[in-house]
Amino acid sequence: MDALNFLICQAFLNALAKLDSQLPPDIIPAINQVGQALAQQQTDAISDLEDIVKQHAPLAELYDIEYKKLLDDYENKERNKHLSQKKPDSPPSTLLENFIAPILMDVNPQNQAKNEQNKIERLSD
Repeated sequence: MDALNFLICQAFLNALAKLDSQLPPDIIPAINQVGQALAQQQTDAISDLEDIVKQHAPLAELYDIEYKKLLDDYENKERNKHLSQKKPDSPPSTLLENFIAPILMDVNPQNQAKNEQNKIERLSD
């Protein structure tokens, strides 16, 4: 998984965890479907998360905030690594199937994201 896809996943999970209102029931199957695809390492499904976000304005607002924050953090880290000549870190290859996918496949992905919020926020550390 490349860094941009990782940022999309993390921003989506953060937004989901911080969402105060309930998700519309028709969005949950789409989220579950992305989770099933990610469990099988089908990273092209990550772009579907951005389409899902657009279907619920409160989620879209949170996602935009989270994505911009994570992108700024990522760019700062990359700049610092470039200056120190360190090789950029890539997310662990098992992160998709062992952590992200199970949250998205849960019958209540929003509640599951809330339960895992501390871990989600630490993913980019």
